[in-house]
Amino acid sequence: MAKPSEAETGMLVGGEVEKAMLVGGLVNEPVGPVLGTTRSHVAWKIFPILVAILGLAVLGRSAGSWAAAEAGSKSVVRITPEALQKKDEEECYATSELVDKCSGWGDPHFEPRFHNMARTDNLQIGVMPLAKSTDGNFELQGFQCLAGWSASTFAAFAVKINGKTATYFGADNANLEWHGTGPPSGLTMTGCPSDSQGFAIHSPNLCQSLWIKKINVGSGFLGYYLDFGVDMFSAAPWGICGQHAVSQVLPSQRLFTPAEMNRICEMCHIKTGCEAFQPEQHPADVANMCRRNHIEWATAVEKCKIAAVHENLRKGCVFDYCATGGDMAAVENAAAESKHFN
Repeated sequence: MAKPSEAETGMLVGGEVEKAMLVGGLVNEPVGPVLGTTRSHVAWKIFPILVAILGLAVLGRSAGSWAAAEAGSKSVVRITPEALQKKDEEECYATSELVDKCSGWGDPHFEPRFHNMARTDNLQIGVMPLAKSTDGNFELQGFQCLAGWSASTFAAFAVKINGKTATYFGADNANLEWHGTGPPSGLTMTGCPSDSQGFAIHSPNLCQSLWIKKINVGSGFLGYYLDFGVDMFSAAPWGICGQHAVSQVLPSQRLFTPAEMNRICEMCHIKTGCEAFQPEQHPADVANMCRRNHIEWATAVEKCKIAAVHENLRKGCVFDYCATGGDMAAVENAAAESKHFN
């Protein structure tokens, strides 16, 4: 038999190697010319397979990335509570959404307060922080002073809504004095402070509502009480409405201007240190307040124990009645406030 040529030998060996690789066998790697021929044949056979595998891998990765991206984009809208809360805070559509409520009345007494906090009394003098929204677009401060009787009351309010500040100094009409360019666009006001229902201010997005009522008493330096109530969608843990312990507002953080501070101090007969912190007042209990002003405690209880005064407000009513020296306007004020008590 004739000896096969070198080319024929390469083809035979190459075919055997290719066959072995396709069936998963192992062979010794040829050398010399056979190596080039063998690798050439094998490469052309394997190349389409590698391309197909690589294409499937890329396609699978892209599909997986697309599905993950799609799922991720949906999850941001569907399950992120911060995004939903921000959406809700942009605009409110019903008063039932204003779940955080606080009111201050009389000498003054605070009930209810935000986040189901217990009632409290605050008899201090000076600018007190009252309420603020979590987004900072709404803030309320009040100036408390000794109004000519044995306890303090609100002499004026300052409110900031969407960066615009206004003050109220106890006028009979809804006379808000705006700083600068006037109220923010979309603000609404209804009613009159001296009417039985007071007047209400609604923020442009309707997520905050402030109610103010003036009660004329005909005595003391001011001759009136100021009561307030504030409802909002999301209240911050700030001020008397949202904190357990508060102090007077720092001068740099007051909403009242220096000229307005001087005006209030004149109204309240504060002769010196108007811009400074006012001295701390030590609250007296109800019995001592009645005794100090020569009012029988039982008489005060009887005056306030009427159906028109909510039972949760009767202690404050007795305190105010004694603090004012037996003025029935204190009882009438408690009855009026009871209409707004939830």
